[in-house]
Amino acid sequence: MPGLWPPSHGASALDDFMLVSQTISGAPLDRHAGLSCFSHLHRSDDRFIEHIQTLAWLVRRHPGVDAARLVRLLDADNARDLRAALVRVVDAWGALRDPEAASADVRALMACASDTGRTGR
Repeated sequence: MPGLWPPSHGASALDDFMLVSQTISGAPLDRHAGLSCFSHLHRSDDRFIEHIQTLAWLVRRHPGVDAARLVRLLDADNARDLRAALVRVVDAWGALRDPEAASADVRALMACASDTGRTGR
């Protein structure tokens, strides 16, 4: 899945990161704190920007998408790297706040989406 879509025109990688982050949180987030999270993730994974661009593309193509729907969009075997990137985003923001709660929320959504996909609901 990553690399199939061109980068968003006029959007920086940080813009894409903030879009994905705010979609997950359901609320506006501090851009300065976002830069800190983004920088750490980008330095630790060369492909992180590519994954964020793909996630942002999905968010832009599905107006009104929330965290649960975004997770359901990633419920495919070939989206494993995107799911991992999404968890890393949640973990990075969670490290600034309550890491256990933030991570548990998105991981629970992913587990639920995977179970629904397997049972055919």
